[in-house]
Amino acid sequence: MEDEKRYNLIRRKIKEIISKSPLVFESVHSELTLKKVIKLKPDADEALKIAALCHDIERAITGISEKDLKDYSDIKKFKKEHALRSAKITCDLLKKYDYSEKVIKKVKSLIEKHEEGGNEEETI
Repeated sequence: MEDEKRYNLIRRKIKEIISKSPLVFESVHSELTLKKVIKLKPDADEALKIAALCHDIERAITGISEKDLKDYSDIKKFKKEHALRSAKITCDLLKKYDYSEKVIKKVKSLIEKHEEGGNEEETI
């Protein structure tokens, strides 16, 4: 499948999934994150764009969000687990669209580190 066609297909699927989030602003947040990434890194590759769109995808799948916390004392742990769940969900989706292991591995790392940053792209 042509890369641009596959990207457009998965982007539509991502939008569909994220629209089911219990947080009404999640779809807008996803798109705004992508716009910000492109502004910060105009030559962003497909992996970075997908990570931007999907970094909070688990909320739409699990329905779990910060608003469900009764105790915010362990918010760092909650956010780390959120990032890991979002990465797994996204990687499973990428496999269904026949993305390479290289792209999947990069997206996984980007999403897993989206709360804390790391290298230049993880920090973006």
